Amino acid sequence: MKAHDLSGKRFGRLTAIKRQGTQGNKIKWECLCDCGNTTYVASGDIVSGHTKSCGCLNKETQVSANTTHGMHDTRIWNTWSGMKGRCSNPSDKRYSSYGGRGIAVCESWLKFENFYSDMEGGYQDNLTLDRIDNDSGYSKENCRWATTMQQCNNKRSNRIETVLGITDTLANLSRRFNIDERLAFKRLSDGWSAEDTFLKPPRKMVTRIETVNGITGTIASLSRHFGMKKCTVFYRINNGWSLEKALTTPANKAN
Repeated sequence: MKAHDLSGKRFGRLTAIKRQGTQGNKIKWECLCDCGNTTYVASGDIVSGHTKSCGCLNKETQVSANTTHGMHDTRIWNTWSGMKGRCSNPSDKRYSSYGGRGIAVCESWLKFENFYSDMEGGYQDNLTLDRIDNDSGYSKENCRWATTMQQCNNKRSNRIETVLGITDTLANLSRRFNIDERLAFKRLSDGWSAEDTFLKPPRKMVTRIETVNGITGTIASLSRHFGMKKCTVFYRINNGWSLEKALTTPANKAN
């Protein structure tokens, strides 16, 4: 059965970004929480409503609602609370990527009313809090409300390349030139030029006849016989795997 594409859809506080493969028999999705955290959730738990946030919702339900501003547990308040947590709480699962590397909240924004006064003007429910310079902290001068795509493109891990005069992130160039993002990253890591990475198509292997463990057939028919997805086998071969290993290594044991 074909898995549903959840990309860009909201479930509670979570927005599904992209599929991250399977764990056991569960399909995992990378999700961006309204508070700014990234989490990985099984598709069944997202769709059923069992998981509605990265965990911040459960924490916040334990916090008293007796606040002077009267906005406790609103979306913008949750964004502010998540920002503080990942910058100042070593127990927060994102602390190492924020407070642990020196990202701090400016003194004024430690009080919600000041944060709200500075950022309320451009706020929309479909936008998330984004730092313009990912190596600087949270302040009015360095923050904006951004779409999910803008925030993903602003990650420190994004690689910028230029192909045919087009300069963009690896993710966007992969979509533009119809190349699997993982294959593009592998090619660049192996020393390929940007032009070859995005303009050379993957090797054609559909009609190649091979024999593995006594079974003879095309890559596609062998994939079906060994219960593997054809695209997974092709991707593995393009990354230097032997055909036998590509066909016989379960997806959840690819390492």
